[in-house]
Amino acid sequence: MSPRSAVKSPKPRSDFFTPAPVVHQMSDLCEPLLSDSTRKAFEPGCGTGNFLIEALSRRLQKLTTPHEALIALSNLYGVDINPDYLAEARVCLKSILLRHFSEQPLDYRFLPLVDLFLQSNLIQDDLIRNYEDLVFIDWQLISDYNFRAVPARLGDMLKNSISVANDSENSHA
Repeated sequence: MSPRSAVKSPKPRSDFFTPAPVVHQMSDLCEPLLSDSTRKAFEPGCGTGNFLIEALSRRLQKLTTPHEALIALSNLYGVDINPDYLAEARVCLKSILLRHFSEQPLDYRFLPLVDLFLQSNLIQDDLIRNYEDLVFIDWQLISDYNFRAVPARLGDMLKNSISVANDSENSHA
């Protein structure tokens, strides 16, 4: 036994980042719901946001205006315990939006709303211990660039949600 292994130290977190091809294949299974910018998408343990990035990219393929993109972004949610990962996810999502609309003039309200949605929708918390008490903001469009913030507990949202499988079956009926 080495001296190092005899010392008790805190167990490191086990971080796992889903490879891009797996993210893409899993996202394919969630279509057409994932590409619908009016549907909420939640990534538990989002890390650097690989699934959120894929969802936003798919949604942007169908959108033409920055205003539509705000609606798509307002419906993406994630939780992670690591603040550094969340910061990286926010930067990546914002850069995707800016790249997508680099040739268009942006309304002065666009970037502040992007920052607001990313800050409020990507939450630092321990999902395993606190999932029922996590509060998200349900961003409801009022008009143009005006949104109403309605707090919603994750536990209540899950109790009132319809599963993807049931949703898919109903849409084909």
